[in-house]
Amino acid sequence: MVKTPHATGDLLTHCHAYIDGIGTAYGYIPTFAAGIVYCVLFGAAFSVQLFRAFKYRRWTCYCLFIGSLVETIGWAGRTWNSKCPYNKTAFLTQISTLVIAPIFYAAAIYLILARLIVRRGPQ
Repeated sequence: MVKTPHATGDLLTHCHAYIDGIGTAYGYIPTFAAGIVYCVLFGAAFSVQLFRAFKYRRWTCYCLFIGSLVETIGWAGRTWNSKCPYNKTAFLTQISTLVIAPIFYAAAIYLILARLIVRRGPQ
């Protein structure tokens, strides 16, 4: 009997190309090019916000650089999933980080709003 990757459970732990008839966790294969573009964009945002965090030492900068870092990790996992669509580790990495990252952006927005209210007044 020949062992196929999906029969031994290797699909979830190793890297295998897409197999017709076996669905992925997404229902499709993520686009590699989009993953690379977003990794580069969020990586650039991370670099800028990291610089700003050390220069200005503001909580908003810290929230933005952590959010950008988490987004970069998430998109790296999604890019990994474009080449290994059945890999469970890549899927869990991208799904957990891309759900958590917007929390840091929302926190930065609320910190900016608080500063604006103090500066401009409650009216």
